[in-house]
Amino acid sequence: MKSIILFQLILLAIQGITYLLVQHTKRPVHDMSRSVDQKIPLVPQFIYIYVLWYPLIAAFPLMLYVFDSAMYSRYIVSIIIDVCVSLLVYWFYPTTFMRPKPEKTAFSGKVLALMYIVDYRGRNCMPSMHCSQCFIIMFYALSCASMPVSVQTGLILLCTGIVTGTVFTKQHVLIDVITALPLSILCILAAFLI
Repeated sequence: MKSIILFQLILLAIQGITYLLVQHTKRPVHDMSRSVDQKIPLVPQFIYIYVLWYPLIAAFPLMLYVFDSAMYSRYIVSIIIDVCVSLLVYWFYPTTFMRPKPEKTAFSGKVLALMYIVDYRGRNCMPSMHCSQCFIIMFYALSCASMPVSVQTGLILLCTGIVTGTVFTKQHVLIDVITALPLSILCILAAFLI
């Protein structure tokens, strides 16, 4: 189990470092916001569920490994493909959008403003890895027959909340979420073929 935890930490570090590196591409940046995105309100309270993505992507693989090690292997392949494809898209087709400034009067607004500083570099949001990885987690949670239904249900609700939170915190626009779904499906199919 120690080697699995170390492997997970290395994967997460590689994902984070490579994401930061592709932020520095000099290619033209494409604004992906549309009129529909302006109609979606900023709801700072969604930041509390949005930030759960970080412990989720660290904890879920370990949980899956405990319940089904073969399923864990497929999950890892799916995630690696997801990260590689996403980073290629970010490099060759960098995207951006303008965010509203959250009011810092309420605590949730202060937390959201801090998240904007920590988690956002102004580009590379499509497809959303937050969303594609949540979709992948939902699939593997539902596919793991040895996982208790209560755990599966909790994971589905959490992932749905995170995906919703990406839009209501203005971390992503709608097209980022929409493009994440087919990407996650392709990653899962590729993992089963490999």
